[in-house]
Amino acid sequence: MHHIFNENYNTLLNTIDEIRQQCFPKEIFFSPHDRFKRHAFNFLMSATALRDNCRRIINYYKETEIKREYEQKVKVFQCSLVSFVEGLRNYNAHVSIILPDIVKSPINSQQWDIILMTPNLLQTNFNWSTLARTYMKQYGPEINFKDLCLQYHTMIDQFYNWLYARLLAYHKEDFIAKERLIDKLGLRQELKQITSLFRN
Repeated sequence: MHHIFNENYNTLLNTIDEIRQQCFPKEIFFSPHDRFKRHAFNFLMSATALRDNCRRIINYYKETEIKREYEQKVKVFQCSLVSFVEGLRNYNAHVSIILPDIVKSPINSQQWDIILMTPNLLQTNFNWSTLARTYMKQYGPEINFKDLCLQYHTMIDQFYNWLYARLLAYHKEDFIAKERLIDKLGLRQELKQITSLFRN
């Protein structure tokens, strides 16, 4: 699931950069705008799917040190940024697609910025969490959507890099035992042939 999340993130950022770097005439702007809505929706949905998948995996490690370390690590996600992103996901999934505003960048007049208008979000008929409201107040009336995605992706990516490294270390002896069993059963060549089929 992590690779799907990363693919959706990269696709979304490429679309955002395409919009920001081109001053689209209004009559042809709808194509990148429609793609942006689709990719933003996919990114938000894959974030939730990744979280749920991780919880299922960790359930296999009950009463282990990994589970205890995991429970400490995920406390970092009890923050305004994550709560706001989860709120966006829930609103898009259960109420309506939130359409960010496309405005000229205050830094570079030849670029567009994609922003979420905080007052508009607060006026929607949706029960934003206290932490999500804190995030909106912190960033004022305009939230830069690309900056939001960058911050969120960095946090998620750091966590999963830790988790993968921790799982590899935990199962180190299992991997060694597996390789020994493969050699003992004389299956090394057969496995190479099967692997080559998937590569081709």
